[in-house]
Parts: sequence; structure tokens; C-alpha cells
Amino acid sequence: MSFNSIQQILAAIEKQPSWRRQQQYCHLLQCWEKVVSTKIAQVSHPLYIASKVLFVATSSAVWAQTLSFERYQLLKKLNTLLPENLSDIRFSPTLQAIKNHSQSRLENHLSKVERNLPLPLCPSCNAPTTPGELQRWRLCCHCAAKQWQDN
Repeated sequence: MSFNSIQQILAAIEKQPSWRRQQQYCHLLQCWEKVVSTKIAQVSHPLYIASKVLFVATSSAVWAQTLSFERYQLLKKLNTLLPENLSDIRFSPTLQAIKNHSQSRLENHLSKVERNLPLPLCPSCNAPTTPGELQRWRLCCHCAAKQWQDN
């Protein structure tokens, strides 16, 4: 049995499509605040890329709708910075990504939002979820989408 060098192993990993998608996602996370304003970056967070569609979580339905109206301008800016072009952006109101993003910076904002909007939690990821999503899928929309993608 021969051993492969680290360069050979890294070269093999970098050729895998999942690795390239992960690199694109990491690059997108780095340039997200440059593309959107600081205020929008505080209330939104890219979740994942699937089939050239970027899924972004927002802190409220109002932000999701507002950003949906601006998605073509955001796509244009993002596609100039990313190695592979995205075809669309989908925004969804959930606090899961916001909780994971800069916990110390957003802690006060989240506690105010959660006190004003006591939402039930998704059984899979424990993110606040609208009752309609739980009735329809028994999960938040992001966990349901991931489940469909895996199937």
C-alpha cells in the first residue's frame, strides 16, 4: 500500500463537486456584508446553495419580502464576486441562522424579537417556526427543503 502526499489528497478533494459548492458558499459568506448593507447583514444570513439557488434566512417575513423585491440586484452583485453564477435567491423568515450568526452582537435584538413573537420551535433544528410551516410539513421550511433534497 502506497501513501499519497497531502498535495495529491487535496487535489482529489478539490475536484469533488461538493467541495467546490462548499468553497463557493464560504466565499459567499465572506462577501455577503459587502453585497448587502450592514443593517441587512444583521437580519439575514445565507443558509446554503442548492441547484444554483441561494437560500437566505431573515429575521422576519417583512425582511424576506423586502429582500425578495431586491433579489435581482443582489444576484447581479453576487454573481460578479462568485466563481459560479447563482440563478436565484430565496428568502425565508426564520431566526435559526440569525442565532448562529454573531451571537454576541445580536443577542439583545433576538431577545426582543422572541419576546414579541413567541413562535413554536421546529422539532428538528429548534428554530422558531411559523405555525403554518409546522402544520404543513411538521418542520421548518429549511429542514423540510433539506429533507426533500436528500430524498
